[in-house]
Amino acid sequence: MNIVQPTCTCRAKRRQVQVVGWLYNKEKLKKELINRVVLADSEIEALVHKSQLLEKHDPQNIQNCCYILRVGKVFQSQTGDEEVIGLTSNSQGKGKTRKVVYEIGPSETKIVKTLEYIKMPDNICATYSPLYRLSSKGVMLLNASIVEPGYEGPLSCFLVNFSSERVTFFPEDDIAKMIFHKLDNTPVNLKRKIISETNYERDLAMAAKKYHQTFLDVTSISEKAAENAEKKLKTFALSTSVTLILIVAFATAEPLLSKWLYERTGIYTLTQRIEDTKLLKDLQNAELLAKIEELKLEVQKLKSTQVPGKSK
Repeated sequence: MNIVQPTCTCRAKRRQVQVVGWLYNKEKLKKELINRVVLADSEIEALVHKSQLLEKHDPQNIQNCCYILRVGKVFQSQTGDEEVIGLTSNSQGKGKTRKVVYEIGPSETKIVKTLEYIKMPDNICATYSPLYRLSSKGVMLLNASIVEPGYEGPLSCFLVNFSSERVTFFPEDDIAKMIFHKLDNTPVNLKRKIISETNYERDLAMAAKKYHQTFLDVTSISEKAAENAEKKLKTFALSTSVTLILIVAFATAEPLLSKWLYERTGIYTLTQRIEDTKLLKDLQNAELLAKIEELKLEVQKLKSTQVPGKSK
């Protein structure tokens, strides 16, 4: 017993030391991850000056632990045409009007190219997400994504308006926020991707053509539903009109047809039967009236032939 006791105590102490060490390493790793994962504003500014992380950027948009991306160009869905701010032709032929804001209507989609040009270092990746200011108005970012190390080029935001009101935004307005993450190691097989603004805009316009003007093509679906309903209504109205015309024609021609059929074949039709029944009833009524008149005359004769003494 005296030998076993020290052994158990030593094992318990070793176990306690292991647990304490594991907890310490866990907390240390946790702190390292927290300190390493998201870059703060000072680190973002240092990267901008060192490696030109952001071109065409606004220093005021480097805030806390993110950078606020801005609106560069806007492309229309379904057509891929760029929406130009400035003088545009009036659809009513009354000169030109000046467009000063971008608009996105209910259920509409718009494709926005960022004003900034991104140059990602080999050991940095980034993610961008929607702004609360736009989300609270019902405008959602569909393509919140990750920007990989070694990427050089603009970014894009595919927006959809889920609200019931039109939402406006100006050129160079804030559109999304970008957060930078530092990797533990540089990727072994780093695949760089460099795309110019011209090529990016061309590809973005082509991608915009694949999108419906409204989310889930709500406008087209409602228009098709209205067209189908109108076609069915016209078909129903036409069939009803034809039916009524046939009924009126039959009602008009049926007596003539019945008379002709009776004269030719002697076969009674419905109209002929109705007429014969009516004629028979008229004859019976006439006979009854004649009999009533005869009875009245006989009563009067009987009254006139009575003896005056008995009549008192």
